[in-house]
Amino acid sequence: GGESACTFQTRLFGNVLRTTALLQVGWLLICLALLLTSSDAAALTAAVMLAMLGLDCLAFCLVGPSPASLLGTVATWIVWRRRGSVASAVPYKVTFALYAIGLLLNLPCEISRLNSSSSFCPVSNGKGLTTTLLINSSVLFVFRF
Repeated sequence: GGESACTFQTRLFGNVLRTTALLQVGWLLICLALLLTSSDAAALTAAVMLAMLGLDCLAFCLVGPSPASLLGTVATWIVWRRRGSVASAVPYKVTFALYAIGLLLNLPCEISRLNSSSSFCPVSNGKGLTTTLLINSSVLFVFRF
């Protein structure tokens, strides 16, 4: 009560963030397992799944853990009774914005790699990107300040 209408843009519950990060870890583990196979179909599936996660991160940045963000909504539903303390959302939105950029750039790079076309790709290694984000989300889950 008494907060502005945009409070959800600047603050979030700590356990919602932790649970969102845990859900990201699960999603990224599936993608990494797909990327470690030698199948082009699995690599494309992983790239699409990573792009979906990128869209979810973008939605989280724009509207917070609301119904527009699937993982944010599921995380809120899971921990609603034990939401935790309120934290500033700004550093996490910046982090998830960087996730979104990398993940959304990965899809056209993977498609061009599968088509053997020589286009410029700022994200040249889906496995490396996935591993990096997996480590970062794990750290967010365990050590969220």
